[in-house]
Amino acid sequence: MIKFKITVKILMAATLIMGVALTILSKELLKRRSEYLHEYTYHARRETEELQNLAAFEARRVNTANSNDPSFAKMEKSSRLRAGYHAELKLRYQSAATYPWQSIGTIPKDPGEDLIWDSLLDIPSPSFSL
Repeated sequence: MIKFKITVKILMAATLIMGVALTILSKELLKRRSEYLHEYTYHARRETEELQNLAAFEARRVNTANSNDPSFAKMEKSSRLRAGYHAELKLRYQSAATYPWQSIGTIPKDPGEDLIWDSLLDIPSPSFSL
């Protein structure tokens, strides 16, 4: 039977190895936290912008005769979807910044992106003839 004697040198080496490993891990977690905070601020800003867009659409609906335009309706629906989308991602990244060792899961596709493109296609282009 092999006897293993734990000496002060072995304990010092083990402490050094654990210290290096924890330093590397903490640097990675701080980097990840910084990235998550950046994404949190981005989605908070985008949520605010979409809510401002919704307020502008509401004002336009009240003050304009052509508020029943299909492109207008698609842009408004897109802003509603995007406001919720960015609010959800803002909360997700805020939680991830608090607990950077946890996964944030899969990020869904922006639900309003296709509606924006459709609304741009609905705008009648002026007839052009040479």
